[in-house]
Amino acid sequence: MTISLRNRRAGAAATATALALASLAALAGTATPASASGRATTAGPATTTASAPESTAALKPASPAASASPASGDPAAPSALTLPRPTGPYATGRDTLFLTDHERTDPWVPTAGARRLLVSLHYPARPAVRAAVSAGRAADFSFLLDRLTGPRPAWRHARTIDARRVGMAGHSIGGNAAASTMAADRRVDAGVNMDGTFFDPVAAHGLDKRPFLMLGTDPGHAPGAGDTSWDEGWARLDGFKRWLTVRDSGHFTFTDTPAIGEQLGIVDPDAPLSAARSTAVTRAYVTAFFDRSLRGRPARLLEGPTPAHPEVLFQRP
Repeated sequence: MTISLRNRRAGAAATATALALASLAALAGTATPASASGRATTAGPATTTASAPESTAALKPASPAASASPASGDPAAPSALTLPRPTGPYATGRDTLFLTDHERTDPWVPTAGARRLLVSLHYPARPAVRAAVSAGRAADFSFLLDRLTGPRPAWRHARTIDARRVGMAGHSIGGNAAASTMAADRRVDAGVNMDGTFFDPVAAHGLDKRPFLMLGTDPGHAPGAGDTSWDEGWARLDGFKRWLTVRDSGHFTFTDTPAIGEQLGIVDPDAPLSAARSTAVTRAYVTAFFDRSLRGRPARLLEGPTPAHPEVLFQRP
């Protein structure tokens, strides 16, 4: 089961800008990456896990000519397209709106009916806003559990869910939401934060000794690095816990982006870890963590470094 949520609006004071990324992608001869998501499946009674990833940011799409070696001595040979990084003291949030203009028919496909627009809005996201987003997603997940495991479930296969074993994994702010949900809802037994800042801090009293995995970039999410919320969160986690970082990884390493981007010719020079290794590492460690936490199975992979995954570092602050 996968949850894919968008950021909420920051308010009227937020500055919004609509970006026509599809046009840029068309000029480059590539497609923009879609939102990343993950899926966990089990046999027998279903162990409920959820993933709430952050929307995929635009990486650096390579033009068709950039994938080949440039002609010798040709100074005008094309290279990967780049955009300047956003400026200002705040992180950049994004909302997506699906709007319908009922006064116009679609000018390109009149038989489709009213004109519809999909708009991305970017705005300065203050930490307090991000904390509210994380708490909001926690409420969303609790509502989902109510609708899936309550007396009148919304899903026809709800009986396959084992409500006694529920885990939540999330990427970016979705990872923060995993901790927020566990703090607010005792039904969630284990959580995973994949490279997400704890804008909504881990509860001061911990998570009632429930297990939690922090899986992030190296060195960006190593102890004492730029994101001090991980150091603070680690100190508050009071159950089984692991802090793992991955060499040569980027923020979107733990999503579907590397696999999809590789097929589209999209490269991220800041994350040289291959799509195959990105997928293998994420699958292996998240699966091992949930097998141990929800099924009670041995997880030797979580005991320490292994030659099979040399990129993964065990942090013990």
